[in-house]
Formats: sequence, C-alpha cells, structure tokens
Amino acid sequence: MEGVVVVAVLTVVVAVFLSALYSGPRHVVSKLDCVNNVKEIDIAFRIWEGDNGDKRPMEVPVALGGAQ
Repeated sequence: MEGVVVVAVLTVVVAVFLSALYSGPRHVVSKLDCVNNVKEIDIAFRIWEGDNGDKRPMEVPVALGGAQ
C-alpha cells in the first residue's frame, strides 16, 4: 500500500515538473511574436514615410491622412 502512495506522489511531482517545462517555450514564442510585431510596425512606418515625403504619420496633418 505504501508503494502505491509513493508511486502516486512521484507521478504528481513529475506531472508538475513537466508542466513547468512545457510552459517555458510558450513564453519564448510570446516574446518572438512581440518582436515580430514591432518589426512589422517599423516596416509600416518606413513605407508610410516613403509615400509621404519622408514624414511619419505624426508629422502629416489629418486632412492629408496623417495623425497630426
């Protein structure tokens, strides 16, 4: 009977340990998603600048499609 309890406790400990290991890569993926989003925003700003006389959206009046 004691052996069954020991096996059950070890199973729970291993499950918790594996769960902790599995949650790690999701955090890394989240960071990579954030970096990729920032890169895409930068590319969008550069394209905007190319189309609008090298001015960022904050430098262009709303009447011309900007955000000033």
